[in-house]
Amino acid sequence: MAGLNYRRSLSTLIATIILVAITVAASLVVYGLFTGVFSSYSQNIQCLVSINLVRPGGSASYAVVALTVKNTGSIPIKAITVQYVPEGQSSFSTLTLTWDPNISDTNPLPSGASASASAVITTGAGLPPLPISGKQYPFIVKVTGTGGQTFTETLTVTCGS
Repeated sequence: MAGLNYRRSLSTLIATIILVAITVAASLVVYGLFTGVFSSYSQNIQCLVSINLVRPGGSASYAVVALTVKNTGSIPIKAITVQYVPEGQSSFSTLTLTWDPNISDTNPLPSGASASASAVITTGAGLPPLPISGKQYPFIVKVTGTGGQTFTETLTVTCGS
């Protein structure tokens, strides 16, 4: 047996222990990555917003804005504010809305639920002109969750008649 070169290798038991340790470590890393990613998705604020703006007959002395907000996120909504730019103005005005159901800190809108509101826009001394049928107006809807998170959506709405 002269000339044969014998090499000593790891035992099968030690090789198995090392492979198991590597597998466990890789599993922990993958688990950490996925739980971090999924936890950010599990608590979010998201909404579907629809807005209708109508000036009856196209020349009525008022306009009606109607909104529906559906909570599609996982956080309850405690406040919704809506702003729009009136005809001939360059800055946003806040609409005064009463939501049905009522939305507040003590009565937030749960996930999956919808709320609606409407307002009559009139004109007069010190008030901006009414929307014009066929023209588009920007609206900003800002939703605040119970944890202070916010969701903002800007929509362009065409005034109907």
